[in-house]
Amino acid sequence: MDRITIIGYSNIGLSMALGIKGIALKDTEIVGTSGDRRWRDKAVKTGAFDEVVSNLGDALRGANLVILDTLPSETNDMVKAIGPVLENGCIVTYTGKSMAQVLQLADTHFGPDTTFVAGRPLLQAATDDLDGADAAVFDGTHYCLVPSLKARPEGVKTVVGLVEALGATPLFIDAHEHDSYASAVTLMPSILSSALMNAVSDSPAWRDMSKLAGDEFREMSKLTSGDPLDLAAAIESNTEPVVHWIDQMIGALTAYREIIQGPKDVVEDSLIQAWEERAKWEMGGIVEDSGPEAPSAGETVASMFVGRRLAGRVKDMNNANKSAPWRYTKKKKTEPSK
Repeated sequence: MDRITIIGYSNIGLSMALGIKGIALKDTEIVGTSGDRRWRDKAVKTGAFDEVVSNLGDALRGANLVILDTLPSETNDMVKAIGPVLENGCIVTYTGKSMAQVLQLADTHFGPDTTFVAGRPLLQAATDDLDGADAAVFDGTHYCLVPSLKARPEGVKTVVGLVEALGATPLFIDAHEHDSYASAVTLMPSILSSALMNAVSDSPAWRDMSKLAGDEFREMSKLTSGDPLDLAAAIESNTEPVVHWIDQMIGALTAYREIIQGPKDVVEDSLIQAWEERAKWEMGGIVEDSGPEAPSAGETVASMFVGRRLAGRVKDMNNANKSAPWRYTKKKKTEPSK
């Protein structure tokens, strides 16, 4: 009997359990554990787990594959805690936003027989609400994978098999590249949201200003409602790339400060460029895979997936078509002739 253990805190772990349950692996049990009673209660209600326990040692006993869906602030301690009790030959993967640091932790605290593969599902939907757990959240997404230097090929194939079986496409990437890119597109929005909230609320006029705040401010400041300690831990894990992107943002804001005092058409051109770049991104027109290809979906993987076809691969994202639907077509206003 194979055992997959999920150490969870978010609905990523719950969603993975639902997805794995849907694969209907033979002779495989799914065990869940968490220090959060709410997560354990929700795990029981999903019906995806064969067993949900509070004791970490019990959950890890006999585990062939361990999935770490842990709080950023707790990952360090969790890796140290599980290292000595993992079964020989165990495969461990991680679902967090920081790759380089957790790879270093794994190399330090996991034995030579443990295969570690840092991973991160690039989900399109928010994952804060435990009630939002859904196996379908992985369908058509990319899933970043970074094997450790000590990772065994058969262990990596197992993780690749799991990712493809969930409906996602493996995306192999350098750990430091991932952390830099992720800092730009996942941490910076939250940092900018916090900076805006602090900037306006520190104003002596905030009491009156707050009465004018509507949907625009609500949307922009929404990311401050996440757990600030988790954000702080994520920033601490990625300090160097975060500082780099803050410098980039300072440069961009400085440029805007200059152009809004200049010719009107320069301001319009800059805003139109941003509008079009976002439109292209939403349409998938600028996303291309540049890393090594993952193994074919037809490959079999390690023992727990032997004899089972992997889920179909998602087609590559298409480039924007020739009609360029992302183009901003509204005519710019012109100054009346004198």
